[in-house]
Amino acid sequence: MPKEDWTFDGDLRNRFDAKAAWQNDRYKKPFWFVLDAKDYGMHKPRDAEMLRIGIDKLKAFFVDGLELAAKAEPFDFGNLPAQKLPFRGEVKSVKWLGECQLFFNNGIAYWLIVASPDEEVLEYFVGELPAKHVFVMTERRGWREQPLPTESFASSDNKLDMTALKGIWESGDPKDEDPNCNLLLTGKYLQVKDRVRTRICLS
Repeated sequence: MPKEDWTFDGDLRNRFDAKAAWQNDRYKKPFWFVLDAKDYGMHKPRDAEMLRIGIDKLKAFFVDGLELAAKAEPFDFGNLPAQKLPFRGEVKSVKWLGECQLFFNNGIAYWLIVASPDEEVLEYFVGELPAKHVFVMTERRGWREQPLPTESFASSDNKLDMTALKGIWESGDPKDEDPNCNLLLTGKYLQVKDRVRTRICLS
């Protein structure tokens, strides 16, 4: 980033729990962006999972108010297919316009969050960042997606098998839930500690 135009913002990076955050010093109206990435190895996360992670980051930062678009929109980030979720947020009485942009390449998922109080400044940098400042490069040539690991669960009467992604569901004693239950699975929302559990009981 050109030193005279950009300032690294460690506080903003920490508040988003991201890899990097920068503020632009060139315009009278502020603009910042946050970039985060996660290595999924040989797997590709679902679009819904990437979107959920991005929304969680926005909710944690814009504690004074957050409005999200009804759904994410497809677009191209450079030469990569991507999604963008427009938002409006407020922090300490300052209202921000922004986008949470999501894209993926060779096992690594990226979240680029951009924001400004000024719509024209935001639109300018939405085109400027992928053109001049943020590029996705990889050393994983020949990368191919592998299916996510799964595990199977059998009902107590052996009349039903269920296969799900590994590590999401735990089996329990079905009779503890209901005398007529033959398969009990408990799932936990992994982004939230010690709460939000879902149970499935099949008879």
